[in-house]
Amino acid sequence: MSIVIGAYNAEDVIEQTIRSLQAQSFGDFELIIVNDGSSDGTAKRLQSLSEDDDRIVIIAQPNGGLTSALIHGCNNATGEFIARIDAGDRALPRRLEKQVQFLEQRPDVAALGTGVRRIGPAGEFLGETTQPLGPEDFTTQFLSHGIGLCHPSAMIRTSVYRKAGGYRKQFRFAQDTDLWYRISQHGLLAELPEALLELRIDTGGISPLNSDRQQQLADLAKESNDRLRRNLDDDQTLEKADQVSWSDSATKPSIPESRCRANAEFFIGSQLYALGDSRCRRYLVQAIRHRPTWFRPWAKYLLSYRTMPQQILERLILTSRLIGSRIRAKMWSLRGARIARKVSVGRGSQIEFPRGVSMQPRVVLENDVWLKLVDANARLEIGEFTFLGRGTELDVAQHVSIGSNVLIAPRVFITDHSHNIKRDTLINLQGCEGRPVHIGNDVWIGTGVTILSGVTIADGAVIGAHSVVRKDVGSNEIWAGVPARKIGER
Repeated sequence: MSIVIGAYNAEDVIEQTIRSLQAQSFGDFELIIVNDGSSDGTAKRLQSLSEDDDRIVIIAQPNGGLTSALIHGCNNATGEFIARIDAGDRALPRRLEKQVQFLEQRPDVAALGTGVRRIGPAGEFLGETTQPLGPEDFTTQFLSHGIGLCHPSAMIRTSVYRKAGGYRKQFRFAQDTDLWYRISQHGLLAELPEALLELRIDTGGISPLNSDRQQQLADLAKESNDRLRRNLDDDQTLEKADQVSWSDSATKPSIPESRCRANAEFFIGSQLYALGDSRCRRYLVQAIRHRPTWFRPWAKYLLSYRTMPQQILERLILTSRLIGSRIRAKMWSLRGARIARKVSVGRGSQIEFPRGVSMQPRVVLENDVWLKLVDANARLEIGEFTFLGRGTELDVAQHVSIGSNVLIAPRVFITDHSHNIKRDTLINLQGCEGRPVHIGNDVWIGTGVTILSGVTIADGAVIGAHSVVRKDVGSNEIWAGVPARKIGER
């Protein structure tokens, strides 16, 4: 087996990654580390670590980015399988062993990932994601929704990697998505439903700077795959991808560094907050220092102490959202609806209510909220002082009630339609369709949560970010995961 790592200015974190690989129960591998033109002490640290382990192969190249480093490293791989991991991440002791066993048992699987455990800068547990799907369903999910393997957890058959053409430099910020599409033409994709990788999340490692280009490249990768499957050339698609990846105008930072860091610190703090971990305050304070006028870290910092009445804090949050909002909706169809006073509808909102809508005062709908009741008998009730974040979708066939003093973070989906579940897994919807959803009072729902029809979330419950809820949640319980399960109480 060949393990390939691209390392750029990784002096402080590369050792823990190498140590985790040296501690593997499966030890028959070569470890190829491409030093991507590091300007710190990475080269010296690698040299020191390789002196006592002849499995370590160090390759130096001028700085060209991760994709370039992976191409270089994989071209030198001699093993039957190519395994990936990023500098700073840690592989759990049996990761390689379990992946090799699975690939030997399933020769039709071309690439295999694992579940991941997210770890903060100081080793804090931030959550865990697994996808309990068989290879056929996982591959179907990827081709339908573009949700592929976690790149640092992947293990690929070397023969298939080369047959598919390997990583392509044109997909600088979506090299993995492009590769998964082409590998899926030669075999299945799969993921072990067990967290075997600790994914390190650092305050300097989360940046929205290239997110737009990453999405553009992912779309172009799908376009390339569609053309190749129809036996058409993808030359024009590759030219577009090359322009998106390497255009000088696209590389100019559009967001100040302090704001990027504040976003990262807030993300980590929010993950800890959703899990009830008091260490969230450290990161929320750092976010406040880097972006003092941003209200959200202030609110969560105060709420982490629970010393102020929740209703007062909720009013503070909602007031901050109401001030300065531009009340504009692009599409209104409010037949039979009643919208109470002091409702803020953000830019780009799309609202389609056949009938039966009741909103209490001071309900806030953030930008790009999508509310759609698809049944003539459907009814939506939203209590007072309730906030629905950006990109939230309510697409339901029956009755939805949301209590008072509820915070629903951005990109939450309440649905009984599988095409709207933009999650890391497919969920069995049998028996869920068209059943009521009830969300109680003082409930906190994190970013990217999916709530399936028929679920009741009782008063005071907390749902961690990126969870998929398909079972009832009790009062004051904390749930997280995919699918969500109880991890504690408030």
